[in-house]
Amino acid sequence: MNIDHIMSFIYINRFKNFHKAAKTLYISQPSLTSRIKTLEKELGVRLFNRNTKKVELTEDGEIFLPYANQIFNSYLKAKVSLSKSNSSLTIGSIISVSMSILPKVVFDFQQINSHTTIEIITAKTVTMIDKLLRGDCQIAITESVNHPKIISEPIHHDNVSLFVNKSHPFASYNRPITLEEVSGEPLICFNPRSNYWKDISTSFKSNGLPMNVVFNIDSLEAAKSAITKDIGICFLPELSLENDISNGTLIRIPLESNKEFKREITLNYLMDANDEIKRLAEFLLQAFKRQVIQS
Repeated sequence: MNIDHIMSFIYINRFKNFHKAAKTLYISQPSLTSRIKTLEKELGVRLFNRNTKKVELTEDGEIFLPYANQIFNSYLKAKVSLSKSNSSLTIGSIISVSMSILPKVVFDFQQINSHTTIEIITAKTVTMIDKLLRGDCQIAITESVNHPKIISEPIHHDNVSLFVNKSHPFASYNRPITLEEVSGEPLICFNPRSNYWKDISTSFKSNGLPMNVVFNIDSLEAAKSAITKDIGICFLPELSLENDISNGTLIRIPLESNKEFKREITLNYLMDANDEIKRLAEFLLQAFKRQVIQS
């Protein structure tokens, strides 16, 4: 058993696809298949079901997964600890992540990577992806993206909920609100280019309901201010709104039929990034997942 086989197992499970995993690891698909067959032979079990379009772990694969992650994480920590060279890393992030889970992740990262200096820059997803492609940052934490030059790894699925101020009539309802009721209210559109806003718009259209959008806005602070001033109500991602919710500044309103909207947060790096960046990205990815579980 070697670390390449372990890494291959983890990546196939992550992508649920041999082709995508092989592309990310820069090896051929037959080579990847050979690695897994060797690993299965050494363990004496079958790790993946390949009979469906989506590759899935077998029961034995599920049992082996936490051990594989532990082995790979230990390897990453050892490799980083043994590195004697100083380096710098620029992480780009959307503001909601930089204000919430990113500081804890960076702290965790630097406990092991004391030789690495980290700079954090913040911007909207579109701007941050441009910066990643230009080389202004090596890793970008953004909403989900689909770009042929970028590896995009999911790290968190954020709830997107309807928020009103405490004096709004919806705040006193003891029941979920219907989309029809929402359609009659002045609506602030936060982040109109996001995938989750497209999902929200589709839900209204599929129910034949208009959206009374009073204005579009791309600043979270401005959106929160507009809600508290009773200019309108707004769908907002919940990440970084913990204090606003707990102190009652913003009131989360449930929708009927348990209708939920989600925002996918991803860790992104260039497909042709060097081995050091990929190693750091993998370390950060694991750190993010630990922080999300603990949250």
